[in-house]
This record gives sequence, C-alpha cells and structure tokens, in this order.
Amino acid sequence: MDLHSKQAVLKRIDSELKERSLGIIKLDKGTDMWNVNENKINELSQQKQELDKEIDKLIANTTDPKEDGLNIEDFLNLSKNASRIVQSANAIVKDQICRLIFLNLTVNEEKVVSYQAKEPFATLLKMRSISTGRDDRTRTCDLLVPNEAF
Repeated sequence: MDLHSKQAVLKRIDSELKERSLGIIKLDKGTDMWNVNENKINELSQQKQELDKEIDKLIANTTDPKEDGLNIEDFLNLSKNASRIVQSANAIVKDQICRLIFLNLTVNEEKVVSYQAKEPFATLLKMRSISTGRDDRTRTCDLLVPNEAF
C-alpha cells in the first residue's frame, strides 16, 4: 500500500512539475510569478528525487509471493507438528493462532462452546462434514476442534 501511495504521489508531482515547467516559458524572466514558479519547480524536483529513492527502497524490500510460500516438505512438517506447537505454546501464541483461524470463539470453563472459522478454514470445516446415516434422520458429524488446543 505504501508503495502504491508513493507512486501515486510521484505521478501527481510529475504532472505538476511538467505543467509548471511548460507554464514558466510564458512568463517574463525575473518577475515575481516567474520566481515563485521557479522555486516551486525546484521544490517539486527535490520531492521527486526523494520519492524516487523511497520507491526504490520499497521495491527492493518487496518480496515475491511465490517465494514466500511454503514448499511441500515445509507444509507437511508444519501440519504434522501443528498440534505439538499449539500444545507447547504459551497463551500469547495460542491467542494469535486463534485470531488467525477463528472469527468467533466461545469457551466455557472446560470446553469450546461454539466457534465460527475464518476463510479458508470455514470451507475446510464444511468439506470435512461427513454423513453418518442413510434415512430421513440423517445426521452429520462435523470436525470438532480439540479442547486441548486451547
């Protein structure tokens, strides 16, 4: 967002700089209007140089989303060890994990009373719903979150 914001400001400065540079030609050199426009052009040129440097730094710090993703081995290791990580984590880490996964989570003294997951976790939970019967009284068994995780 910061990069796009600075690029938009740079674009505005470029257009104002161009407009003033073309407009100063019509003015008499040495008049007050010419001096004001020359000062503004110099100021805009400095702002443009500073913004160019900031934009270059932001572009250098921007990473490729493909590189940020986990490879298959890392994902499998993380998913295998997820329960161990949650069980050994302190309250702050558990809270951060819950905030990433859940929209609403209600816990009484011992159990998770109700929960609503964020996407894509909500879709995953819906996909894990399985049918346990075959007549009109068909029930579904949803994937439940283990209480030990909290």
